[in-house]
Amino acid sequence: EEPIELVTLRLTATLPGETPEISHEGQSSEPVEQRDASFGGTFRETPVYERVSVPAGAAIDGPAIFEGGESTVMVPPDWRATVDGRGTIEMQRREQTRGSNDTEGER
Repeated sequence: EEPIELVTLRLTATLPGETPEISHEGQSSEPVEQRDASFGGTFRETPVYERVSVPAGAAIDGPAIFEGGESTVMVPPDWRATVDGRGTIEMQRREQTRGSNDTEGER
């Protein structure tokens, strides 16, 4: 018999009951520092945010880094991270270019 080393073990359990109300009430969408981070092999100065401090509804354009106790989320350039009411970070790719019709009527 060979010994087995467990490096990561995860368990998910579901119990019957009511879903608790969870709210996220961060206070600041200002970065706590700037750090060089590599995106696509190129280092860029990148703002670093404390994840629990960013309020619900905040939208942060990448590049950006969200640091928390359990995880680090890197937002690449050309992406936007939005924090929802539960503190979940949703990321979406931003449009690379705008068509000429998009700006008509804005002058």
